[in-house]
Amino acid sequence: MEKQDKTEWYCWVVKTGKFCVVESFIESDVPEILDIYYPLIQKEKSIYGKIVVRDMPLFAGYVFLKYKFSAEVHYRLKRHPFITTYIGKCAQSDIDCIENIRVREDNKEFRSKREFDVGDEILIVNGQFVNFKGIITKVSRDRYFVEVPIFNRKVMVSCTIDDIVSESGDLFEW
Repeated sequence: MEKQDKTEWYCWVVKTGKFCVVESFIESDVPEILDIYYPLIQKEKSIYGKIVVRDMPLFAGYVFLKYKFSAEVHYRLKRHPFITTYIGKCAQSDIDCIENIRVREDNKEFRSKREFDVGDEILIVNGQFVNFKGIITKVSRDRYFVEVPIFNRKVMVSCTIDDIVSESGDLFEW
């Protein structure tokens, strides 16, 4: 019985894109919650041909709440329309591990520091043509058109910044 008297971390699922609404609800209507943890990392996104850095959730749709378990708190959380599912308890070591992952992801080098131009040799790392090497022939907004040799023919493949890396492989660890 004494175990339920202390505060612990609990994981809940929230609807994607609704964290701010849920956070406001918790802060105003559920004062028993001592801490809210929604790990964010900075990620690059290609928007209209430009690479921008945005805060993105590390685990989209999952929020970690620290509180002393009670049926009343559980009921208030569960009846909110954007809080969909109770997952269960999390140990402090789990939260520490998530924070370590978040810090490691935040410290990764962004791809936009190395832009690709027409004529650059690249390696495709996503999609149907994984591990194919090619040459960028055209850049249009957020798409790179890559010429890939397949069966003695040159095939044009449309890729995003997330689909390609420098052929030399010096951008990332494999």
